[in-house]
Amino acid sequence: MDSSSNRIIGINEDWDELLSLGVIQEIDAGEGIFFVTDGEKWGAKHWNGSPIIPIKYDDIELGGHEDDILIVCKEGNQYDTFDYDGNPKSFGVKNYDARDFQNHVSRSFICLANSYKRGGRCIAGIEIDSEDKIIFKSDGNPKWIRPIAGTQFGEIPNQVANKIKLLSHVSLSNVVGCPQNVHCENVIGDGYPVEECSTLFPSDSVFLDKLIDRTHQSIFGNRGKAVSVDMASRLDYSLMFIHVQNAKAYIDENREKSKSRMCFTYYGTEYDLPITDPAFLEEFRRTPERFAIIHSVYLSLSLGLEYEGWHHKLVAGVIIPEYSQQPHNIDDVSYMGQQDWFDEYESELARLLDKKAEIEGRINDIRLKIIKQMETHGLDKVRSRQFSVSYAPSKTIMQFDSKAFREEYEELYSIFCKPKQREASIVVKRNKID
Repeated sequence: MDSSSNRIIGINEDWDELLSLGVIQEIDAGEGIFFVTDGEKWGAKHWNGSPIIPIKYDDIELGGHEDDILIVCKEGNQYDTFDYDGNPKSFGVKNYDARDFQNHVSRSFICLANSYKRGGRCIAGIEIDSEDKIIFKSDGNPKWIRPIAGTQFGEIPNQVANKIKLLSHVSLSNVVGCPQNVHCENVIGDGYPVEECSTLFPSDSVFLDKLIDRTHQSIFGNRGKAVSVDMASRLDYSLMFIHVQNAKAYIDENREKSKSRMCFTYYGTEYDLPITDPAFLEEFRRTPERFAIIHSVYLSLSLGLEYEGWHHKLVAGVIIPEYSQQPHNIDDVSYMGQQDWFDEYESELARLLDKKAEIEGRINDIRLKIIKQMETHGLDKVRSRQFSVSYAPSKTIMQFDSKAFREEYEELYSIFCKPKQREASIVVKRNKID
């Protein structure tokens, strides 16, 4: 057999002739599948003699079980999977574990994301057990699941996704793990996800708070709009569910094609991300004024597919909770039971804060006028009897992000960060009033 050939032998070539010439040979893999090799690369053919997988892979094996055979093909450090007839199931899978492909089970989840994805949709949600109880990971966060299809980008067809609403119960059959780079939540199953019942899970804050991310204080490891491929390779999640207040939906017209975006603050950091939730976008287009300020909203966030070396952050699901008269609780103690003694301070504090905000606004107006005058006159310094003013031109500075450093270099942070005693203090924030 000639083992010097390293070209791809496609399924449209005459494999029978190549077999007769000894260029390739076949090995019975069982289950009606034959592995075929040129001595260096591998492919597969069906029991009826028809080639189904080109001879191009470094290694090949059978996975799954007798009712649902998977052909698992390795190329470099990635894996492609095909069904019994050679139809593609997934491409570019990393961290392959044969047990994942053999562990075919039914799984269900609460849909929290139904998002545009390259001609189709991305469906994802929090996994639940047979009794509809939330499944949690070891870090305490709910466990996400993202079903993909055997399509070019794993997208779910629109005609299927249109039937699935946020907070609906979605079931999958014969599910296997199918992680793809940072998208470690990916799974693949028989057909496409289906909505099991018309009943939706509650949309009130009491229920939704059970689903939010309790661990990550930044969105996918940094404060930007995207994550580099290198940084993404160090993440073990690509989906988040968070609760924010006073978010803003708007249309960005400063581009060739206008795009709807969401501004919000999460753990003190402001984010501005594109919205890819079709249902919300439809509502937003009809009545944009309703969403100029969203006082309370739950967001499903996702890392998109890699594009030019980056994974962009997306708002893949938007849920505005039903109004609830239940007071929020901290450590099972109601706010309503805590604040009787606070009433005597509230009005005076509000008056002073109003006055402070007005004064700070007026001071800022004067500062802007001084800056403009100094730039007009080309002055670096101005002195008077009461003030000395120095002008500093705009510049870019590097600011140390201790939170991001701690998350990425936890061991170094623990070695060099020393405890410091602080005096007791409080932080006072003004609540927004409708």
